[in-house]
Amino acid sequence: MKESTTKKLEEILLNIDNENALDQFLKNTPHKHPLMSFAEYLQSFLNDDEQARSSLCHSSGIERTYFYHILAGTKQPGRDKILRICIALKMSTDETQQALRCGNQAVLYAKNMHDAVILFALQHQLSVADANDLLDTYQLAVLE
Repeated sequence: MKESTTKKLEEILLNIDNENALDQFLKNTPHKHPLMSFAEYLQSFLNDDEQARSSLCHSSGIERTYFYHILAGTKQPGRDKILRICIALKMSTDETQQALRCGNQAVLYAKNMHDAVILFALQHQLSVADANDLLDTYQLAVLE
């Protein structure tokens, strides 16, 4: 099956009336593979370096126990926690967008004033505290 637009794929999918047809659709249509979890994605940046983990916990400002639950994959962080970690790790914009996807959170959107400030903070490798100060300057919600 040729690569189709999302609209065409949705139309085909809506006309499928049995599991065999669904199976054929899934086998013959290119799909994005499921993403790794946020914990797995984060681990890929930290490896087994306990000092890096401890430093990241401190620089992200996330409570220690909760942070280690995130690393273990037993807690699913919200968007703000993911952004805190990404900023603290000095991730690129692309890496941050991928982290948000892995965490099942909305990616940053440049037309949103709050997200624009976060994008600026990432681009300029600000600390979490400096990013929050900048958000506060524009009377926007700080990263909790």
